[in-house]
Amino acid sequence: MPWKRVVGIALIVCVSVIWLSSSFIVKDLENNAATSPFVITYLANALFVLFLPLAYLQRYFCRKQTQSTALQTDWQLLGSAAIIAPFLWMGQFTFNASLEFTSVSSNTILSSTGSLFTFILAVIFTKERFHWYKLFSLLACCAGTVLVALTDTDGNDHNENPMLGNCLTVVSAMLYACYAVMMSKWVPDSNFADIFLFFGFMGVVNLIIFSFAGSVLIVFHFIKYQFTLYSTLMILVKGVLDNVLSDVLWMKSVLLIGPTVSTVGLTLQWPIAIIIDAIFFRPPWMRTAEPTLFVVTGSFLIFVGFVGINIPNEVFTNMMTYKRISQVDDLSEEIKIMQKV
Repeated sequence: MPWKRVVGIALIVCVSVIWLSSSFIVKDLENNAATSPFVITYLANALFVLFLPLAYLQRYFCRKQTQSTALQTDWQLLGSAAIIAPFLWMGQFTFNASLEFTSVSSNTILSSTGSLFTFILAVIFTKERFHWYKLFSLLACCAGTVLVALTDTDGNDHNENPMLGNCLTVVSAMLYACYAVMMSKWVPDSNFADIFLFFGFMGVVNLIIFSFAGSVLIVFHFIKYQFTLYSTLMILVKGVLDNVLSDVLWMKSVLLIGPTVSTVGLTLQWPIAIIIDAIFFRPPWMRTAEPTLFVVTGSFLIFVGFVGINIPNEVFTNMMTYKRISQVDDLSEEIKIMQKV
């Protein structure tokens, strides 16, 4: 297996652990600390600006670019950030908002629908090759998510409208798919300095756009937030790990192994989420046998899809080539036998 694929999958595992931990933090903040998902998303994304001093310090000490080239790179990355940032922000906002209505396990499993949207967009807008086995793998993922969504319809004390939460999760998956494909197409695969700079510009764009939007929402009392030490510290921890560290790791994985495999790879979160939910929270679908069976079956289909999408294109191509060679050899043997007769 090429080293790029190994590193890319290792990064995806790290991102999965970070994202799952952040989901439980967000759910706790929304249900127990009455924190608005808008505030969580805004403050966490604002931390992207921390990348700017890191990027310029690395550029200063490396000095690999002339001043004119560096300026051109800055403008290119700023333009890309201005276009991509709203998609990432809305994807994170809908993801955070969904956790107010549905369980972490359902949210995590349904997030895998992003693999189908990413595959379609990647085939249309990037150079990712189309293979039927990948389509079947992605359809298996989607079939699994449908089973999960249909069983998670009963509310409890914290999940009053699971169907709304599930719909928000799917919308978030669509926005993340757009973000992944746009990032792989418009962000250069160069070095970490440019990646840091790109995310720093994303933070600036988010501050400019959503500071105004947040001020309007607060003035008209659409959102409320009481600054407590606990909620502020938790948002900072979530922002540093989830928004700052994990997004850089995921972006690097997208550049190494492509947007589709990176997105599908995030389905590694679901078995961990199911185990934690089963032990500590007991979501509604775990209380009777039939919904549990549906969720387990749906999770298995998602796992099958994950394995299928991670099969490199070269393996499928080599298998088809070997099959054709075998057919030619068999035909040659038949011709030789007929000639002897």
